Amino acid sequence: MRGLIIVALVIGICTACSDLEEGLIGEWEGEIERINSEGDLIEASTSCVIKSISGTERNVVLIVAGTNYSFIAHEEMNALIYKDIPLGSDSIVRLYISGMAELMNDTLLHFDHQVYATKNNALLYSDKFILDMTRK
Repeated sequence: MRGLIIVALVIGICTACSDLEEGLIGEWEGEIERINSEGDLIEASTSCVIKSISGTERNVVLIVAGTNYSFIAHEEMNALIYKDIPLGSDSIVRLYISGMAELMNDTLLHFDHQVYATKNNALLYSDKFILDMTRK
C-alpha cells in the first residue's frame, strides 16, 4: 500500500512538472502603446512564441501590432540576444532587428530592441521597441 502511494505521488509530481514552461521557451503576450497614422495614442497587442532549436539557439516569432518578425536568437543566462539579424529585403532596402529579451522572475519577458532599415549601407529609419509580455 505504501509503495502504491509513493508511485502515485511520483506520477503526480512528474505530470505537474511536465506542464511547466521552461525559462524563455513558450508563448507570451502583452500590449504596447503606439501612435497611429491619425496621431492618436492606441494600444496594440503583442505576442511571441519561442521554441528551442538546439543548444542555445531559439526560434523567435514576435508579433507587434500585426507585424511579424521571425528570427533566430541565442539564449544566454535567461536572456535572448540577437544582433543585426536580417528580417527581409528587396533588391535595395534591407530590414534588420537587433536587441535582447530578458526573463524576469519567470513571469515577465522584457524586450528592448531596434528594428532598422538600410539602403546602400545608409540608415533609412530606426524604430526602438520596449515590450513587456507575460506567459499565455
